[in-house]
Amino acid sequence: MNCTHCNKPLNESQTHGNLKSCPLCSSQNGREHVFYSNPSAFGRSTKRITKNHPNGDQSYCYACRGAKDSPYSPILCSQKQE
Repeated sequence: MNCTHCNKPLNESQTHGNLKSCPLCSSQNGREHVFYSNPSAFGRSTKRITKNHPNGDQSYCYACRGAKDSPYSPILCSQKQE
C-alpha cells in the first residue's frame, strides 16, 4: 500500500531532513507515512551500518521495537514541511 500524500510504499522508510518514517507505524496507519525525529526516536547500531545506511539507523522506532512509552510525537507525511 502506498502513502496517500507522497505515493511511496508505507512499508519502506522514508527520510526528510532529520525526520525518518517508521515502516511499521506507517503500515499500521494505513494511509500516510508516520515520521519521527532521527536518530532520537530510532537509535543507531554499528551492526546496522551498510553502504546504503552508513549511520546504522534502526529501521523501526523505539516503540515498535518494544519500548513501553515513547516520548516522540509523530508527524504525518502531509504535515511535514517541504
